[in-house]
Amino acid sequence: MTARLTISDRIIALDQPPYLIAEIGSNHNQSEQVARDLIDAAREAGCDAVKFQTFKGTDIPNRNLPADAYGRFDWNRKFNYWHEVLDSLAMPYEWYPALIEYASSSGLHVIATPESTGAADFLQSQSINALKLASMDLTFIPLLEYVDNIDLPILISTGMSHREEIDTALRAMPGHTADNLGILHCISNYPATCKSSRMDIFSDLATQYSGYITGLSDHSEHNYAVAVACHRGACIIEKHITMNKKSKGPDHAFALEPQQLKEMVRAARCGFEMRQGEGSREARPDLNKNAIYRRSVHFTRGINAGSIIEHSDLKCVRPGTGIPPADLDRIIGRKLKCNAVAEEPARWDMFV
Repeated sequence: MTARLTISDRIIALDQPPYLIAEIGSNHNQSEQVARDLIDAAREAGCDAVKFQTFKGTDIPNRNLPADAYGRFDWNRKFNYWHEVLDSLAMPYEWYPALIEYASSSGLHVIATPESTGAADFLQSQSINALKLASMDLTFIPLLEYVDNIDLPILISTGMSHREEIDTALRAMPGHTADNLGILHCISNYPATCKSSRMDIFSDLATQYSGYITGLSDHSEHNYAVAVACHRGACIIEKHITMNKKSKGPDHAFALEPQQLKEMVRAARCGFEMRQGEGSREARPDLNKNAIYRRSVHFTRGINAGSIIEHSDLKCVRPGTGIPPADLDRIIGRKLKCNAVAEEPARWDMFV
């Protein structure tokens, strides 16, 4: 049976255009207006959904993890601990109702990533359309078991994981099966290069989990991986977005600005269209509609009915609307049953 996943009113399947998620994450810069601008950008680009990350600083690291544990940058220099950095990046909970309403009224779905059971509890009180679990939490089995009790579709990212870990994660969520759970290929490099994007792994994921909808959560700075993934069968695409790649913060540099986001939508849809068809080069109208650019057999001069055709009477030129050049020798020596005009394409019904 062909895999199908439904998020609210949107059917996600191989025969449907890819479902496109614009990841706002922390790129709102703790400005509600910037968050609204990003929602506008997602709508104008033609995306299907926006995604928020839902956490408080201590939901992820222990309180003693230094602010420079993952490197010292201009956006974390003033902090001592990583949980302080995260609090400076988090979207305030009080923004959610208004932003969800704003996105929904724009025709966008709202997806959110809970980073704790408390965040999951909060999201249950909000009118969101689906949950997304981060790659880092694929092995956080207590969280997976907790969100399995939430009656929303779930997407999981598989960055850093191997197949056994994916299988364990799926077993931890028995309430979410192929009709309400999607699996996303993800490379946890920021940014991901063309070489590290590993579309071969995506293809393997799509094959191994063919009963599920699969997609790509992409951290590259370009849209090449998106086009390739959609051509190979990705039904969901997720990319970070920003209003300005030069803004301070961990996710701006590899995120897409509004114009790039529009290009991503085109790339995804183009990749989808490239794989539509019967998978065969048997004669089909779509393959032959440009036959005028080929050659075919034409008459070199006017010839009367009853004449025996000689080689000098024929030539192979454009357009390719007559007898194919491969059949030229089959015409030589045949009798013409009607008058032929110079430059006229030869047709089989003209010969005895």
